[in-house]
Amino acid sequence: MVFRSLAFKLPAFVIMTVIAALTISGYLIDRKLLEYHRSTAESALSAGTQQVSATLGKISAEIHEEAQWLENQTSVLAGLSLIRDFEDPVNYHPILFNPEKQRIADNLQALIQNGRANSAYVFNLNDQLVSYAHQDEQGLQQGIVSFEQGSASLLHRAPRHTTSRLLSLTNIVDSWKALQHLEGDYHRVRGSLYYVHVHPLSQQDQTLGTLVLAYALNDAVFQPILPDGVQTRLISQADELDNPNDQPQQLLGAASLLHNDTGFWQYQGFARQDAFPGILLHYPASQYQYEQRITREGVIMAILLTAILVVPLSLWQIRYLILTPLGKLMQGIETIGAGKHQPISGTFSASELDRLIDTLNHMASQLQHRERRLKDYAQEMERLTHVMAHHFQEPSRRLMLFSSQLQGSNFKDSQDRQAVAFINAQATRLSTLVEGVRRYLELAQTPPDITSVDLNSLIQNVLENPPLASRIQQASATIDIGTLPIVTGDSQRLYQLFEILFDNACCYKNAEKHLYIKVWLEEIASHWHVYVMDNGVGIAPEHRDQVFSLFIRLVTDSEQPGIGLGLAIAYLIMRQLDGDMSIYDSSLEGTTFRLSFNKGARNA
Repeated sequence: MVFRSLAFKLPAFVIMTVIAALTISGYLIDRKLLEYHRSTAESALSAGTQQVSATLGKISAEIHEEAQWLENQTSVLAGLSLIRDFEDPVNYHPILFNPEKQRIADNLQALIQNGRANSAYVFNLNDQLVSYAHQDEQGLQQGIVSFEQGSASLLHRAPRHTTSRLLSLTNIVDSWKALQHLEGDYHRVRGSLYYVHVHPLSQQDQTLGTLVLAYALNDAVFQPILPDGVQTRLISQADELDNPNDQPQQLLGAASLLHNDTGFWQYQGFARQDAFPGILLHYPASQYQYEQRITREGVIMAILLTAILVVPLSLWQIRYLILTPLGKLMQGIETIGAGKHQPISGTFSASELDRLIDTLNHMASQLQHRERRLKDYAQEMERLTHVMAHHFQEPSRRLMLFSSQLQGSNFKDSQDRQAVAFINAQATRLSTLVEGVRRYLELAQTPPDITSVDLNSLIQNVLENPPLASRIQQASATIDIGTLPIVTGDSQRLYQLFEILFDNACCYKNAEKHLYIKVWLEEIASHWHVYVMDNGVGIAPEHRDQVFSLFIRLVTDSEQPGIGLGLAIAYLIMRQLDGDMSIYDSSLEGTTFRLSFNKGARNA
């Protein structure tokens, strides 16, 4: 009978079970709804305080980086050094000092345009303003202090379209000069709250001046990062908590959240929990009361819709339009995955599945065709490698042999002797080039043997290799190896990579310095960055993109023999290990290579 069939029992059982479950769930949800929204409010405020702390930390880090960037600008330090040593307000030379101050102001403007800070001031050792740059909602302005009129005056420069009110020298000095000597990072200036970073500018342990960077803190800074529904208000001092509902004494004395009829409250001081200034977070009661009503109505509607329409329709859709066609489709995919390349057959009720079948069949055919092409290419590359190894080497060996014999002859003409020596040198170079290409192709064609490799032990073994150890000793090298990780890679190829880097450091050492090599680790979320630094002759910036190419050399054979394959092989090794190799920094003071190891690389 129909009622006893599985086709009836299964849908009926599912419908009854779902309706009963939804009814019970609706009752429990309604009972727990207020508690849920209370927890939601508390979580939102807790997350808000964490976001505020994280944002302040990010602001601080970025401002510190911007200050460090400015200190690294040689034009700024040179200008301050000139001002410190030669500026005399009485006998002032504007043609000498004004351009230097303007360069400092330009650097401050670039810092503001590209960074976080929106106010930057540089003072000399006498706490006299040198240059400034300031940006607000009306625009950007900058200026310098000049004594060409006999007294300090502020020369402004601002874009023509700006509507910003130009700052006065008195305004700047009164507002920002004293901040150099105040404790803390948060100060109220001209009615606004700022994060202020005071950074001494020095060169070779000699102080040249002071940099003051400021970032305006307001509700617009924090509101976008807060969870939905949370409101914010900056508090600079205790008397700003004048609303009776704010309960300032309890808020400052309690580490937990407070609740009253208006909602939930949390005060977070910037420097510490109960300090000023800070931020007051509020989750209004109307927010979760409205959400409570909406959630209750949604639960009731969901129960009705599910009971009337969704359950039976979903059962029919799942059974006839998804499960049955996907079962056949999976069988066909498993067949293709097994390498049989048999087309998936059958006609399905959904046109999308028919198109998917056609696409998969086409992909299977294309994969089969590309597999054959890859096999042919691999065989051709193996044949080419064999030809280079065995046939190209033979002529070069003969040239070397015969030229060596000719060198033993007594040539009276010096040009003849030079010609024979040149032939022998070029034959030797040809043989070396052919052998290098063979090694490179062999490395490219052979898959790496992936294992776990302890870089600490591996580098120690590299440094103990007698030829390399002898070169390091001859170079009077100092080697500083930090703690390195265990990475996934090929131990032999990584050995070859570090051997190449250390050998290059010895080859291209600075003749006026003792060689210094440093290896250290930087860990990020998905990668290990291993840095290898030396204080050699360095690599010019315009040559950074060339050094990893085949046969590219930046020096002549007379300066340093070689064929230009070392760094190309090192780069190939890192790419084979799902990593990367790049020049992190290079100057006349040396070169720093960065090796990036993927933490999620495949393992054998």
